[in-house]
Amino acid sequence: ADAGNDELQSVELSFDAILENLPAAGNYKDTLTFTAKERVPVVVSTHSDLILAASNGEYVALSDDLTGPADLSSSYGKTAVVVKNGAILDGNGHTLAAVDSVGTWDCVVNVGGTGGTVKNIKITDGFRGIFLTPDSGGVEIIVEDVVLDGVTYTIHTDNGNGATLTVKDSTLKGWTSYASTLSSASFTKCNFGEGNGYAFCRPY
Repeated sequence: ADAGNDELQSVELSFDAILENLPAAGNYKDTLTFTAKERVPVVVSTHSDLILAASNGEYVALSDDLTGPADLSSSYGKTAVVVKNGAILDGNGHTLAAVDSVGTWDCVVNVGGTGGTVKNIKITDGFRGIFLTPDSGGVEIIVEDVVLDGVTYTIHTDNGNGATLTVKDSTLKGWTSYASTLSSASFTKCNFGEGNGYAFCRPY
């Protein structure tokens, strides 16, 4: 299952090679069907627990509004949270803000490495809301049901490294821009508005 899909999935596998090593007696099917285990969120109430779970590829959900320091590296500047390794950051309807995320390259959430998902959250109080620094092609970044307000840049990347960006059902107040080095970027059922003096969506 991909990082952004926490629904149960059925997968059919052929295992002819396995049958060759089984005893002759008995009846065996030539396919095996199994159901992937649903990802269960780790619920966190502190910024330090959020940092640990998100960087380890966990499915993490907030139990409260959180404000934390922007003291982690986003490769370009500072960030409050790094989402990578297929992690899911589920705000659960809460707000995430950053302290001292005011530098040109500072952000509240950095989605890097092998990508991840940010959903059901309001992000505020950072120069950049979500800054993308994927490692390579094939990386998928999903933003769903997110409100970005009180930031200058909403979602931004300078080097997309061939990743795909999917944004759905979100409100983006500010400057939304992304590099042509993304393999694709799509915005579905999104509202764009002004944030800190900017109100544009710009592909470069």
